[in-house]
Amino acid sequence: MPVAIRINGVGTEWQSDDIEAVAGSRSDYAVLPRASSLQDVRQVADALNKPLLAMIETAAGVLAAPEIARAAQALIAGTNDLRADLHLPLDATREPISTALQLIILAARAGEVPAFDGVFNRLSDAEGFLSECMHGRSLGFDGKSLIHPDQIAPCNEAFGPSQDEVQTARRLVEAFSGGAERFEDRMIERMHVEAARRALKRAGEG
Repeated sequence: MPVAIRINGVGTEWQSDDIEAVAGSRSDYAVLPRASSLQDVRQVADALNKPLLAMIETAAGVLAAPEIARAAQALIAGTNDLRADLHLPLDATREPISTALQLIILAARAGEVPAFDGVFNRLSDAEGFLSECMHGRSLGFDGKSLIHPDQIAPCNEAFGPSQDEVQTARRLVEAFSGGAERFEDRMIERMHVEAARRALKRAGEG
């Protein structure tokens, strides 16, 4: 299983020590909080000589996300810090940051890197956590940051394809013969086959 270590951000007094420690570690990745520019990401990635996962947690980071995605291996939405940077109440809903979340996903897709949703703070609210996972998946996120072991199983369930999705994907791939055509009373074309193959890959069949 890949391991990533979060270092302190650019401009903090602890980052140089973190870089030295993580560079000498056997971790697969490093996580850079509050990534705000392409220059920040490249500078840290070069110093670490490790792939970097960039947390987008500020207005500047959101606006620079397309450039950051060119140097990072993934983008992570830092929803708590983002709310604070936008001067929102820390318990604000996701609606005020919905544009920022979509911009992070757009940047990740354009840069062909994964995008991960932010954390869910209410540890005892299992229903709310699952609802937020489903919302993140509907936006296009590939997964979600977690802060408690109890969140692992429901997160995997929410972001993984259901059995119905897997079975439909199998039938669609098998039925496709090229070009636009009818499949189970709907029109499909190559983009739908590609989506079905992604679902099968996530289910371990790709």
